[in-house]
Amino acid sequence: MWQGRFYRAVALLGGLLLLFLVGLIFVEVLFRYALHSPIRGGQDIAQIAAGALVVSGMGYCAWTGGHVSVDLVDSIRSTAFHAIILRIRQAIMIFVTAILAYAASLKTISAFRSGEATNLIGLQYWPVYGLIALGMAATLAVVVTQIFTGREVQSEENL
Repeated sequence: MWQGRFYRAVALLGGLLLLFLVGLIFVEVLFRYALHSPIRGGQDIAQIAAGALVVSGMGYCAWTGGHVSVDLVDSIRSTAFHAIILRIRQAIMIFVTAILAYAASLKTISAFRSGEATNLIGLQYWPVYGLIALGMAATLAVVVTQIFTGREVQSEENL
């Protein structure tokens, strides 16, 4: 399915971003403490990258069921009960991700209009807020798709 490939591609980009972030922090620490010459704007770049990193895997996690969950009522074997709990969980997920997507969208517009940027090197915040909004919207799309198709999660083999 194209959705699974899309979510996997975004998660892989997030993995590359994580590698970049780890490398940046390593080099920044090396320069700061070994060479006594910190990288100008390194902290700003790390801050921006961390914001984008957080949402890069959310859709994929929701699609494959890779998120952390605690089955407190797993001892109850009633299929109907589990179906009700699943629908309640999905309704909560839709509510929360819709609010987050909406809030991130408003923040994107606000940051774009005001020119909000990092302190040291002036990196604009609005692209990261936009990525967060898109990540939340993608996660919302996964949950809505799961409700309408009746599938809770997709296996990695089907991506």
